[in-house]
Amino acid sequence: MKKYPVVLLSGIAVAALIFNSCNKQTALKPLTPNLPSQKYDYESVMSNSVLQASGSNVPFNNMVSNAGATLGRVLFYDPRLSINNSVSCGNCHKQQYGFADNTALSIGYKGQKGTRNALALINSSTKASFFWDGRASTLEEQALMPVVNHAEMGMERLDVLTKKLAVISYYPQLFEDAFGSAEITEQEISYAIAQFVRSIVSTNSKFDVNSQNFTPQERRGMELFIDKFQCANCHRGENFGGAPLADTYFNEGAPSGVSIQNISNIGLDVQYADRGVGSLLNNSKLNGDFVIPSLRNVALTAPYMHDGRFATLEEAVDHYSTGILPNANLDPFLLQPNFFFNPSLPAQPVKMNMTDEEKQSLVAFLQTLTDNTLATNPKYSNPFK
Repeated sequence: MKKYPVVLLSGIAVAALIFNSCNKQTALKPLTPNLPSQKYDYESVMSNSVLQASGSNVPFNNMVSNAGATLGRVLFYDPRLSINNSVSCGNCHKQQYGFADNTALSIGYKGQKGTRNALALINSSTKASFFWDGRASTLEEQALMPVVNHAEMGMERLDVLTKKLAVISYYPQLFEDAFGSAEITEQEISYAIAQFVRSIVSTNSKFDVNSQNFTPQERRGMELFIDKFQCANCHRGENFGGAPLADTYFNEGAPSGVSIQNISNIGLDVQYADRGVGSLLNNSKLNGDFVIPSLRNVALTAPYMHDGRFATLEEAVDHYSTGILPNANLDPFLLQPNFFFNPSLPAQPVKMNMTDEEKQSLVAFLQTLTDNTLATNPKYSNPFK
């Protein structure tokens, strides 16, 4: 008898074993959310002056409601949104770390490392694009992308998810409270998660409520941030994030009809292994461009940059002091001024050459942007604990 059928069958068995191990469901203890009898107030935070000053962008067909954000909170922390019940949105966006991840590369449902650091989910209604490469333009679009991603949460068929949630006792009532129907749909899942994330608002930092009592070092850091080092050119406004100006001025290489706002190349590498927006749009002029993150709660959101390469704020500040590399697509704000007067000269990155005192002052100012109440507020916490 020929032996190749045995080899073939063995290969099929191995493949099946691998498939089953990847999709094997994690045994869960009974999960029942502990929700207050009177819903938390999520609606009023959306009228906050910081959001309004930053240009809050909330769609009329998905305004934040207390019931909708309550449902979103439960979904956000439910590991059953992953194919094997192992990870939730909250695994990579941790409240105590400013809704960012404290590991450089977030871990997916199979236990493997991802390719990027998880961005903080703070004041999201002020943002024009989401993810490091800006591939989602709304929170509603963003909400389910990690869920269906084959490496992050693995729920590649959303009809499987809706059926999975429909047989869990408390979800039909939560959906009815939020949307007027017990039917569970893909759109309503994304809408509810978007409402909860949109309600995560940071406006109670020392900068917001007690800036008149800044220490001399903190005040010095703010002056350096705004004036001498002009960090506010990119980290601007009440939210200390990017500005729509970047869409037209910095990113002339974007294809017609494509609008990805608030992105910049900060010279982390001469050649980027992760091309960022350049890869998304297949445009070499945008290689190394990534979304400009908000600096609110930045003291909580380490490690920093799209790949989590900097473990501390001090390391991140050092990059801008002496570490900016001469990338071909470097942000104009980070080029030496003489390039603008004589474009025939090779474009070279600016060297800010900060003193130790200046670095320490900048870090002290950045720490004033921390909203510790947000990191412990029960209405944003895991309801399954």
